[in-house]
Parts: sequence; C-alpha cells; structure tokens
Amino acid sequence: MKKGLDGKIAIPYNWTAGRATSRFLTALRDKAKFVASSCEKCGKKYLPPLSFCPACFERIENYIEIDAAGELLEYTVVHKNQQDDSSEEIPRVLGIVKIDGADTPFLHRILVHPEEVEVGMRVRARFRPEREGSILDVEGFEKE
Repeated sequence: MKKGLDGKIAIPYNWTAGRATSRFLTALRDKAKFVASSCEKCGKKYLPPLSFCPACFERIENYIEIDAAGELLEYTVVHKNQQDDSSEEIPRVLGIVKIDGADTPFLHRILVHPEEVEVGMRVRARFRPEREGSILDVEGFEKE
C-alpha cells in the first residue's frame, strides 16, 4: 500500500545576498568582473567574497577585483538528466577552478568538450552579453 502522494509543491522565497555577495553580483552585472574579499589580518582572498574570514574570524572590509582566469583543478562530466525532455545527449562538464589571485576554489561549468578537458589547463570566464546580477552571468569557463 502506497503511503504518500506524488506531486510538486511550489515554495516561493526571497534570499538576501548580503554585503559581500551583493558586491560580487553587482560587479558581474555591471562590469563583467570578479570581485573577491581580502582579509587584512591573514591575507586570504575569497571568491566569491565573504564578510568574515573563516581562517582568522576577522570581519572583512576589503574588496578587490581579480582576473577571471585560472587553472582547472578537477572536473566531472554530467550526462543527460533522465527528467530532461530533450532528445539530444549533450554532456556537460563541471569543474573546480583555482582563480588567479584567490585562495578558494570556484565551481562552475567548463565550456570545453569532455574529450578535450584536462586537469591543469588554463581557463577564462566567459560572461553573458546581457547580465542580470546572477552567478549565471558567467556562462562558464573556456580554454584560454
């Protein structure tokens, strides 16, 4: 005997980006640039930026623009989702990029065919021409 109901429930919500993430998203939208936070006490640089340093617990007030390029540290290939209605199989690559000038890794889509992806390759962010202030303003990273 089935003890549940199948279905979907819409749960609308609002999310406040906060001081650090707002700077990051505004820079993406307005300048197509990455903004990181830089801890004045220990020197760590965080991308996306943080308001407090998890290494030394200091409040972070310093923000810097950094280049949107780096090295691919790891990746995985994601194949068609079973719930995807499209008939075409287009594998996607998700990767962890060590952005030049940041101490934290950055997870995003890698815009390289899976057979051409290599750990250690240099990549650069490709920004959408029309941006809205979302992480999706970064289409992904392409080979440099």
